[in-house]
Amino acid sequence: MVKFYKALKKIQPSAILLFVTPDTHKIQQEDDLRVFTATREQVPECLSICQATICFITPTFSKLGSSATKMAEGMAMGIPMVVNSGWGDAEQVIGHPGAGVVVHAFNDQELNRAALSLTDRAFNQDKIRQIAADYFSLDEGIDRYTDIYELSKSENE
Repeated sequence: MVKFYKALKKIQPSAILLFVTPDTHKIQQEDDLRVFTATREQVPECLSICQATICFITPTFSKLGSSATKMAEGMAMGIPMVVNSGWGDAEQVIGHPGAGVVVHAFNDQELNRAALSLTDRAFNQDKIRQIAADYFSLDEGIDRYTDIYELSKSENE
């Protein structure tokens, strides 16, 4: 995340990186890198001051089925995401035009491309919220699981 932030900082010098984590002791706070802890109830307030959120997850076998809660939380508030590929459905969700930026590698060239892409685009909060609702709403989840159940049930009869 910090490497991406440094690429972003070259393009947007006023950028500030906000880490919300229970492990505040593991990250050294600097002038434009803020670190603090928040309760679940405080997360929306923290997100409300963000222009983008970053969600980088190590793409391991166990993460192939992952879906980060922070991705749904940020998108539900209309905030564009910066995610890496290779885990869960992050690339599918954020790959929608206007949802955010997908990072395909952690090398300087790709991080610079992603930072430029983030700053060059005008993101539509309503569109991001709609994509979040399409993927993460409870009603949509219930409908999808019901469809799977009914399909499986009919195949076993």
